[in-house]
Amino acid sequence: MMQRCRATLGRPEPPAQSDHPSTTMKDSARNFLTGIVSIVGLSGFGFLLLLFGNINASLRPSYPIRVQANQALGLRVGSQVSMAGVPMGEVKSVRIVSNPLRPAEVMLSINGDIDVPLGVKAQVSQSLIAGTARLELLLPEGVDTGSVFARDGSATLDASFESLEQKVSRLLDEKLGGLDAAMRGIQSV
Repeated sequence: MMQRCRATLGRPEPPAQSDHPSTTMKDSARNFLTGIVSIVGLSGFGFLLLLFGNINASLRPSYPIRVQANQALGLRVGSQVSMAGVPMGEVKSVRIVSNPLRPAEVMLSINGDIDVPLGVKAQVSQSLIAGTARLELLLPEGVDTGSVFARDGSATLDASFESLEQKVSRLLDEKLGGLDAAMRGIQSV
Protein backbone atom coordinates (compact mmCIF):
# COMPACT_ATOMS: atom_id res chain seq x y z
CA MET A 1 0.00 0.00 0.00
CA MET A 2 2.84 2.30 0.76
CA GLN A 3 4.34 1.82 -2.70
CA ARG A 4 1.07 2.67 -4.36
CA CYS A 5 0.90 5.98 -2.52
CA ARG A 6 4.45 6.86 -3.51
CA ALA A 7 3.79 6.06 -7.15
CA THR A 8 0.81 8.42 -7.38
CA LEU A 9 2.46 11.16 -5.33
CA GLY A 10 3.12 14.17 -7.56
CA ARG A 11 1.03 12.88 -10.46
CA PRO A 12 -2.66 13.54 -10.68
CA GLU A 13 -4.79 10.59 -11.47
CA PRO A 14 -6.63 10.73 -14.79
CA PRO A 15 -10.33 11.53 -14.50
CA ALA A 16 -12.57 8.56 -14.63
CA GLN A 17 -14.23 8.00 -17.98
CA SER A 18 -17.94 8.00 -17.71
CA ASP A 19 -20.07 6.26 -20.27
CA HIS A 20 -23.12 7.80 -18.78
CA PRO A 21 -25.58 8.93 -21.56
CA SER A 22 -26.00 12.44 -20.12
CA THR A 23 -22.24 13.16 -20.52
CA THR A 24 -22.14 12.20 -24.21
CA MET A 25 -25.33 14.17 -24.80
CA LYS A 26 -23.72 17.28 -23.31
CA ASP A 27 -20.68 16.83 -25.55
CA SER A 28 -22.73 16.50 -28.73
CA ALA A 29 -24.90 19.52 -27.79
CA ARG A 30 -21.75 21.56 -27.17
CA ASN A 31 -20.25 20.51 -30.51
CA PHE A 32 -23.50 21.30 -32.32
CA LEU A 33 -23.69 24.74 -30.70
CA THR A 34 -20.04 25.42 -31.57
CA GLY A 35 -20.73 24.55 -35.21
CA ILE A 36 -23.81 26.80 -35.39
CA VAL A 37 -21.93 29.74 -33.84
CA SER A 38 -19.05 29.22 -36.30
CA ILE A 39 -21.39 29.18 -39.29
CA VAL A 40 -23.21 32.31 -38.11
CA GLY A 41 -19.89 34.08 -37.46
CA LEU A 42 -18.48 33.24 -40.90
CA SER A 43 -21.74 34.26 -42.57
CA GLY A 44 -21.68 37.60 -40.73
CA PHE A 45 -18.06 38.16 -41.75
CA GLY A 46 -18.92 37.41 -45.39
CA PHE A 47 -21.87 39.82 -45.25
CA LEU A 48 -19.66 42.59 -43.86
CA LEU A 49 -17.11 42.00 -46.63
CA LEU A 50 -19.87 42.30 -49.23
CA LEU A 51 -21.21 45.42 -47.58
CA PHE A 52 -17.97 47.31 -46.92
CA GLY A 53 -15.25 45.44 -48.77
CA ASN A 54 -14.20 45.03 -52.36
CA ILE A 55 -15.95 41.74 -52.97
CA ASN A 56 -19.09 43.45 -54.26
CA ALA A 57 -17.03 45.33 -56.87
CA SER A 58 -15.86 42.06 -58.38
CA LEU A 59 -19.42 40.69 -58.45
CA ARG A 60 -20.84 43.71 -60.33
CA PRO A 61 -21.04 43.54 -64.11
CA SER A 62 -18.51 45.80 -65.80
CA TYR A 63 -16.96 46.50 -69.18
CA PRO A 64 -13.43 47.49 -70.21
CA ILE A 65 -12.17 50.72 -71.77
CA ARG A 66 -8.55 51.03 -72.89
CA VAL A 67 -6.81 54.38 -72.32
CA GLN A 68 -3.67 55.01 -74.36
CA ALA A 69 -1.66 57.82 -72.82
CA ASN A 70 1.73 59.53 -72.90
CA GLN A 71 2.33 58.67 -69.22
CA ALA A 72 0.52 56.97 -66.32
CA LEU A 73 1.17 59.71 -63.71
CA GLY A 74 0.86 57.46 -60.65
CA LEU A 75 -2.21 55.49 -61.72
CA ARG A 76 -2.14 52.03 -60.18
CA VAL A 77 -4.33 48.95 -60.18
CA GLY A 78 -7.36 49.87 -58.07
CA SER A 79 -7.16 53.64 -58.69
CA GLN A 80 -10.60 55.18 -58.84
CA VAL A 81 -12.23 56.25 -62.11
CA SER A 82 -14.88 58.97 -61.85
CA MET A 83 -16.89 61.37 -63.97
CA ALA A 84 -18.31 64.61 -62.53
CA GLY A 85 -17.05 63.46 -59.13
CA VAL A 86 -19.11 60.24 -59.22
CA PRO A 87 -17.13 56.99 -58.89
CA MET A 88 -17.80 54.79 -61.91
CA GLY A 89 -15.08 52.17 -61.95
CA GLU A 90 -11.45 51.42 -61.30
CA VAL A 91 -8.12 50.89 -63.01
CA LYS A 92 -7.62 47.18 -63.77
CA SER A 93 -4.09 47.30 -65.21
CA VAL A 94 -1.30 49.69 -66.15
CA ARG A 95 1.42 48.63 -68.56
CA ILE A 96 3.98 49.85 -71.07
CA VAL A 97 3.27 49.21 -74.76
CA SER A 98 5.39 49.71 -77.87
CA ASN A 99 3.72 52.93 -79.00
CA PRO A 100 6.26 55.80 -79.02
CA LEU A 101 3.58 58.52 -78.77
CA ARG A 102 1.40 56.82 -76.16
CA PRO A 103 3.54 54.23 -74.34
CA ALA A 104 1.28 53.86 -71.28
CA GLU A 105 -1.80 51.65 -71.56
CA VAL A 106 -4.34 51.85 -68.76
CA MET A 107 -7.22 49.36 -68.71
CA LEU A 108 -10.35 50.59 -66.96
CA SER A 109 -13.21 48.55 -65.58
CA ILE A 110 -16.39 50.65 -65.80
CA ASN A 111 -19.52 49.75 -63.82
CA GLY A 112 -22.00 48.03 -66.14
CA ASP A 113 -24.86 50.38 -65.26
CA ILE A 114 -22.97 53.50 -66.43
CA ASP A 115 -22.56 54.62 -70.05
CA VAL A 116 -19.46 56.62 -70.95
CA PRO A 117 -20.17 59.14 -73.73
CA LEU A 118 -17.86 59.33 -76.72
CA GLY A 119 -15.76 62.48 -76.67
CA VAL A 120 -14.86 62.44 -72.96
CA LYS A 121 -11.40 63.65 -72.00
CA ALA A 122 -9.28 61.87 -69.42
CA GLN A 123 -7.37 63.70 -66.72
CA VAL A 124 -5.34 62.36 -63.80
CA SER A 125 -5.99 64.03 -60.45
CA GLN A 126 -3.50 63.53 -57.66
CA SER A 127 -4.10 64.15 -53.99
CA LEU A 128 -1.40 66.37 -52.54
CA ILE A 129 -1.59 64.76 -49.10
CA ALA A 130 -1.89 61.03 -49.74
CA GLY A 131 -0.35 61.02 -53.21
CA THR A 132 -3.01 58.72 -54.63
CA ALA A 133 -3.98 59.28 -58.24
CA ARG A 134 -7.41 58.88 -59.78
CA LEU A 135 -8.64 59.11 -63.35
CA GLU A 136 -11.29 61.75 -63.96
CA LEU A 137 -13.31 61.59 -67.17
CA LEU A 138 -14.34 65.10 -68.22
CA LEU A 139 -17.33 65.77 -70.44
CA PRO A 140 -16.66 68.81 -72.66
CA GLU A 141 -19.57 71.10 -73.53
CA GLY A 142 -21.45 70.21 -76.67
CA VAL A 143 -20.60 66.49 -76.55
CA ASP A 144 -23.47 64.24 -77.65
CA THR A 145 -24.21 62.08 -74.60
CA GLY A 146 -26.30 59.71 -76.74
CA SER A 147 -23.21 58.22 -78.39
CA VAL A 148 -21.41 55.97 -75.92
CA PHE A 149 -18.33 53.73 -75.84
CA ALA A 150 -18.81 50.13 -76.91
CA ARG A 151 -19.02 47.56 -74.11
CA ASP A 152 -17.36 44.72 -76.02
CA GLY A 153 -13.78 45.60 -75.05
CA SER A 154 -12.94 47.46 -78.27
CA ALA A 155 -13.33 50.94 -76.76
CA THR A 156 -10.16 53.03 -76.76
CA LEU A 157 -9.65 56.51 -75.38
CA ASP A 158 -6.54 58.49 -76.35
CA ALA A 159 -5.26 60.77 -73.60
CA SER A 160 -2.40 63.15 -73.00
CA PHE A 161 -1.73 63.61 -69.29
CA GLU A 162 0.15 66.59 -67.84
CA SER A 163 2.23 66.27 -64.71
CA LEU A 164 1.85 68.86 -61.96
CA GLU A 165 5.06 70.57 -63.04
CA GLN A 166 3.87 70.75 -66.66
CA LYS A 167 0.53 72.25 -65.56
CA VAL A 168 2.19 74.89 -63.38
CA SER A 169 4.63 75.80 -66.17
CA ARG A 170 1.82 76.07 -68.74
CA LEU A 171 -0.36 78.19 -66.45
CA LEU A 172 2.53 80.52 -65.60
CA ASP A 173 3.32 80.91 -69.29
CA GLU A 174 -0.34 81.75 -70.01
CA LYS A 175 -0.64 84.24 -67.15
CA LEU A 176 2.76 85.84 -67.41
CA GLY A 177 3.06 85.78 -71.22
CA GLY A 178 1.58 89.28 -71.51
CA LEU A 179 3.86 90.57 -68.77
CA ASP A 180 6.89 89.14 -70.57
CA ALA A 181 5.90 90.90 -73.83
CA ALA A 182 5.39 94.18 -71.93
CA MET A 183 8.80 93.88 -70.29
CA ARG A 184 10.48 93.29 -73.67
CA GLY A 185 8.69 96.36 -75.03
CA ILE A 186 10.00 98.46 -72.16
CA GLN A 187 13.55 97.15 -72.65
CA SER A 188 13.51 98.01 -76.34
CA VAL A 189 12.61 101.65 -75.60
